[in-house]
Amino acid sequence: MTTAAQKIQASKAAAQKKRKATGDASKKDKKKPAKKTKTGHISTSNTAAYHYFDRKNVKAVCQDDKKRIRKACNDKADAEEESKKSVDSARLDPKKTNATTRSLTTTLKKGLTAIDGLGKKKSGYTQNDSNKWMENHCGGLWNKPGGVTDPKGEKIPNTEAFKEQIKDKVGDLTKAAEDVEKVAKEKLENYAKDYFKDHAKDVMDSAAEKAAKRIALIRTPALAGLVSRLGMWESMGQLIGNAAGAIVTGDIETKFNAVVKTVEDSVAKVAEYKKLLTTGLEDAMASTMAGIAVANPCIKARKCLLVPYKDADKTAKGNGCCPGQTGHHVLPSAMFNKYAPVTDAKGKTTMKADGKRDCWKNYDHDQALTMCLEGTTNRATNGSHGLAHAGTAEILQDQRNSPDMPYTKARDEISTMFSKAYGCNAKCIQAQLDDSLKDKHSCGDLKKAQVTPHSGESGGGPKVDGGKND
Repeated sequence: MTTAAQKIQASKAAAQKKRKATGDASKKDKKKPAKKTKTGHISTSNTAAYHYFDRKNVKAVCQDDKKRIRKACNDKADAEEESKKSVDSARLDPKKTNATTRSLTTTLKKGLTAIDGLGKKKSGYTQNDSNKWMENHCGGLWNKPGGVTDPKGEKIPNTEAFKEQIKDKVGDLTKAAEDVEKVAKEKLENYAKDYFKDHAKDVMDSAAEKAAKRIALIRTPALAGLVSRLGMWESMGQLIGNAAGAIVTGDIETKFNAVVKTVEDSVAKVAEYKKLLTTGLEDAMASTMAGIAVANPCIKARKCLLVPYKDADKTAKGNGCCPGQTGHHVLPSAMFNKYAPVTDAKGKTTMKADGKRDCWKNYDHDQALTMCLEGTTNRATNGSHGLAHAGTAEILQDQRNSPDMPYTKARDEISTMFSKAYGCNAKCIQAQLDDSLKDKHSCGDLKKAQVTPHSGESGGGPKVDGGKND
C-alpha cells in the first residue's frame, strides 16, 4: 500500500521529469535566427557547396572569389528580376559569330528563355534552399545545346525546341533576303544585256571573245568574284565578256560593283539564315548561352568555383552547373594519357591514346575538376566550351613537339586564360587543381610532375615524330 509520503515523492519526481522534458524541447526548438541581407530580405543558404574552396590549402587564395559568388548569387528579393536584366543585356561575341546571327540576338535569347520550363522538367529540378540560386540565375541556361533526350523512347535533338521558337522569325528574314537577291540578280542580268546590246557592233571572233572576257574580268574584279561563286551566272559573264569594248569606265564599274555587292550580300544572308536552322543551330544556341552566362554576375562568378565532373549535373544539391551548361575539364583528361604512333592500312600515321601516363594511374576523369561552360562539343564556334578548347590548343601549340610538358606550366597558363575571361583569381584556380590532383600523382611532388600537351580536341596532342616531318 502506497503511503502519503510516497505519493508526494512520486508527484515531485513526475513534475521534475516534466520540467526537464519541457526544457529539452525548448532547446531543440531554439534556432539561430535567419540572416538578413542588406536589403532586409531573409536569406537562406543559397550558394550550395563550395567543393575545394574551403580546403586548408585553397581557402586563403579563394576567399575573394568566394565572396564574389556569395554576393552575386545572394537570395535577394529581386534576384530573379536582376537575372532577367542580365539576359536582356547579353551580347554575342563579334569575333566568333557572324553579323547575320548577331542581328538575331534578341530572337535567340527569347527562344532560349521560352524553353526554360522544358529544361527544368527534363532536369527534374525541385527548388530547395541549396539550389534556389538556379531558379534565380539559370534563365536561358536550362537546356543543353547538343545531344538528344529520350523521354518516351523517341530521340529528339535538344535543339529542336529552340528551333521551334526561332524558325518563324528566321524564315521571314530568309524570305526577305531571297526577295532582295531576286531583284538584284534581275538588275544585274539587265545590266549585262544592256551592256552587250550597246557593244554588239564590236563583237569579235571566238578567240578574241575569250581574250575580251579575260580583260573584262580583270578590269572588273567584282564580276570575277561573282562568276566564281555563282556558277549560274556564268552566262552573264559571257555576255559581258563577248563585248569587245570591255574597257568599262570608272563610273559604270562603280554602279555595276554596287549591284554585284547587293547580290553577294543577299546570297550570303540566305545561306546563313538557312544554316542557322540546320547545321548552325547548335552553335547559335551555345553562343547565345555563352553571352547570357557572362552577362549574369552570379553565373560568371560561379565559373571560378571548379566542380568535380561527377557533380556538374547534380541539380538537386545545387552544387554543380546550370542544367544547360557543360562541365569542361580545366586540364583536359587527354593530358593524363600517354600516346603512341599508329599507322593505318593506308600508311597514315597518327598519335593514339595508349593508356594513362605511368605517374597518373590514379587520375579519375569523373573526379577531375571542371568549369561550368556553355556548349557540348570541342568545336571552336560551339560557345564558351569550344572557345576553351581552342584557347587551350593555342597555349599548347609550342609544346606539341614533345610528348611531355611540366604540369605547372599547363596549370598556370590555362588558369591565366580562364582568369582573364571570367575575372577569377588565377591562383585560386591553380590551388583547386593542385588540391584535387595531389593524391592522384604517384611520382612525388606536383612541382616536378609531367603531363601530355593535349587540348582535348581531335588530333590536339603530341605530333608524330615530334613534328620533325611537318
